[in-house]
Amino acid sequence: MAHFDWLYTNSGKWVSPREITKSDLDINVYGEPKESEIYNLLGFKKDPSDLLHDFMERSNKQERDAFFISEFKRRYGCLPDEVQRMIKKNARVQIDEGGEDEEFPCARVKNWHLLKKHVAEELVCASPVEYKYLVRHIRTSKNYAIVKEYLRNMYASRGGKTCACQMCHQFYDSRCSEQLFNLAEVELSSMNLNLCPQCAREYKKLRSDDGVMQRFKQDILDLREEDIGSSDPVSISLQDHDIWFTQIHIAEIRESLRLQREKEENDEEMTSLD
Repeated sequence: MAHFDWLYTNSGKWVSPREITKSDLDINVYGEPKESEIYNLLGFKKDPSDLLHDFMERSNKQERDAFFISEFKRRYGCLPDEVQRMIKKNARVQIDEGGEDEEFPCARVKNWHLLKKHVAEELVCASPVEYKYLVRHIRTSKNYAIVKEYLRNMYASRGGKTCACQMCHQFYDSRCSEQLFNLAEVELSSMNLNLCPQCAREYKKLRSDDGVMQRFKQDILDLREEDIGSSDPVSISLQDHDIWFTQIHIAEIRESLRLQREKEENDEEMTSLD
């Protein structure tokens, strides 16, 4: 079975297991990939999560701790201990589903230069978003596992069992990731929101209004570094709702939108010169 083309990918091709990773499978057909030995038995290639799993299996605690700290500092420009101290100082949310007080998650920007460099690298390396026309126009290339993990890192509660909804600001066991804007061009984990099921339905309605979303996008682009650095969480109005972001999340979104707009303006300028 490892040599025959019998699996359907999110790019619409029939391939053998040896040609793809589990993340390449069409989630509309097979669902989200899960941890299972079946992928190894069928001869799938290993994806980044598999390689990370192998590292965790063969490394000792000291090596794992060193890797985690270096990766955390590379991505967020600060150390985990610093984040823990900041979380304890900033109580935001009053209620969760269990009735206990909970803080809205905190992730401050410590180094703007590193953040901008990281966003630029992600944008350059990002895969194009793929869509299919079936009964309706649907997105088929979104890697839900990576997006879900990104949002969990941003909005998990202190105990890690629940996550904050960015629209109603309460904590839930069940949550949805919703893309920030319709018809995204490239795959960027930051361009998604972490919402409870009820708010996800409400956000989809708002997202269908182009005028509302254009104002929302411009409000994000208008944010200055000083605005982001002085607020935690950073709140952006969307109709009658206040969408809350961690500093790092909104900073990555703003930088991505800025770079994409610059690219569009440069493309228009080059076209006018032709």
